[in-house]
Formats: sequence, C-alpha cells, structure tokens
Amino acid sequence: MILWALVFTILVVYKSLAKEVFTIRVEQPTETTYEQLIRSVSLSVQCPCARLLFTYDAFVQLEAQMHQICTSQFIDGPWIESIFGDGNWSHIPTNEFRSRGVAYFLVQQSLCTLAQLTVNSTILFLRSKYIFNGQVIPKEQLLLQIKTDIDTTIDWNILTFVAIFRLGREIIQKNQLINVFSLNWVYSLEGNNQVPYYRIPTRPISHGPNCSCATSSACTEPVFIGNEIVPGFTLGCSPMESLLRSTLTCLYNQTCLNLINIRNLSFIHPLDASLPSRFMLNSTVENLTANAFVEQWLYNISYSTFYSTCQPSICTYSVSKRKDLLEVITIILGLYSGLTLILRLIAPLLISASNLVSVLVWRRNNTVVPFT
Repeated sequence: MILWALVFTILVVYKSLAKEVFTIRVEQPTETTYEQLIRSVSLSVQCPCARLLFTYDAFVQLEAQMHQICTSQFIDGPWIESIFGDGNWSHIPTNEFRSRGVAYFLVQQSLCTLAQLTVNSTILFLRSKYIFNGQVIPKEQLLLQIKTDIDTTIDWNILTFVAIFRLGREIIQKNQLINVFSLNWVYSLEGNNQVPYYRIPTRPISHGPNCSCATSSACTEPVFIGNEIVPGFTLGCSPMESLLRSTLTCLYNQTCLNLINIRNLSFIHPLDASLPSRFMLNSTVENLTANAFVEQWLYNISYSTFYSTCQPSICTYSVSKRKDLLEVITIILGLYSGLTLILRLIAPLLISASNLVSVLVWRRNNTVVPFT
C-alpha cells in the first residue's frame, strides 16, 4: 500500500504541474488581428507570406530635399549669361568678379547636377531593392530594418560620390592641367619670342602670399568689384577650387547681390535665410558638396502596404498552460482507477509469490541435517 500510495502521488503531481503545448490556427488574419496576436503571444506567431519577394518600391516612399541653391535662379541660363557678358576679360584683373564671376555659377550648376544624379541613382537603387522574408515581420522590427538599410545605402553612395569627386580634384592638381580661366598657370614668353615651336613657356599663378598653384591647390585670395570685396567669394587655382572654398553668404544678402548683379536683373532675388537648413549660412560649398547638397532625406514606410503585399493566409502560434482544477480531478480519478485495476490484477500474483517465498524460507530454516 505504501508503494501504491507513493506511485500514485508522484503521478498526480507530475500530471498536475506539467504544461501542455497547443497550436492555434487563425485563418485569413487581418493586420489588426496580427498586431493583437503580436501583443498577446509575441514572437511565437508565425504568418507565412504568400509573396516571398517584392521590392521596397511597393511600400517605401523616398525622396531628398536639396539645398535651395540647386533649385535657385543662380544656376539658370539667364543669370549665368548676364554674368558672362561678352567674354572679353583680358583687360580686367583676375581677382575682379566681373572677369571670372561666371565660373562660380557654371561650376555650381555642374555640382548640383552631379549631386542630383547621385541622389536619383540612390533612390532608384533603393526602390528596386528586394526584400525577402517568408514571414510577416512585426512593425517595429520592419521599420528598424528598412531604416537601417536606407541610411546605410545613402551613406555609402554619398561617400562614393565624395571619394570620386576628390579623386578628380587630385588628378587635376597633380597633372597641373591649365584651366581656361588661367587661374593656376599662364603662358609666358617673358619678352623672348625666340622659343622652340615644341615648347611654350608657362609660369604658375600665386594667390595670396607665398602660395603658388604649382605646389598647392589651396591657395586663395579675396574677390573684388572695383575696390570693394565681394563677401564669401574667394579666388583659387581653378574655378572648382575657387567655388569650393567660397561660401554662399553673398547670395543671402540683398546688398551684396545688388553688387554682383551687373546687369541689374529684376527677377533675381536672394536666397531665403529663414528656411530651415542643416547647413550654416557661412558653410563652404565644399561642405555642401560633401553632403551632396541634400538638406534631408524624407521617407515613409507603409506597414499596411507591406502587410497587404505579403498577403498571409494563415497565422499559427503555440500556447502552453497548466491543467485547471477539473482536469486535475479527472486525472486523479483516472490514475486511481487505473492503479486500482492494476493492483487487483497483480495482487493475487504478489500474494502467491509471497507465500511461495515464505514456504521456501521456512523449509530452508527447518531442514534436519544428519549428525555424523
């Protein structure tokens, strides 16, 4: 009886405390249903997608807000043509805005075009990028995953743009290519017209004290109109270097703009200094170029569109629970009945075996051994 009671107690305790795992199926789950399941049973929810492969373009909207200089009238034809004039600058000093001013805006136009191409290619790449997932992803996880991917791709493309741009600047400087505006080297016969036909003497230009374009591309000096310095603009060893080391300060100021608006164009207005910007008003153009003239990247990730594109037809999840009181009572009664039946079946055998053992022991203990 003691053994029976011990076995019975162990089985009852085990069956009562053990948890059972149940798999629940939800047919045609809506987005709301899925979110409720995520909140209630969390990561055990499995909702296979009907479509395993689709592009970001299906649920991500992406665009870039460019710096206002790249959408302004300062890179349009009428303004550039007015600055260009008749192109006869031979009688005007090199550091005079009227002789080289057009170079700033031609280069600015090119930089904005290159930056816009980089931005467009980045957006096109991201929109055509595939997302592969066999399961519906929870909203927070999807937003984090897509945001991280977008930020990484943007950073990489901008860094690539800047690296290629810097390489071009280095090639120009190291090869000492003479630019059309004669800002780094000029042809110089030095009063001697008797030179071989195969050699044209040149000499480097210096901008500022002790800074020669033959040894450095960082040489700069102020730009003038008459005797007045034009704020923000600097003259360097090439049109590109001149602009990159300049700022757009003058273009924000009406007084300064009047100074460089040589043709007095009435439709030219200063840049809007009140617009929110990640850049300072006195940021160099080089700083703007390093960020591809992008003020901010704007993107919207539609989780509802992602969910409908995924089209899950079923969700399953597992739950585990202990038995309630009624189930425990049922188990106790079942175990009691089962063990009782087993005891009834084996009790006669146990009694017979016990009697047999007792007889054998008695006979052994009472066997008479002859004395010799």
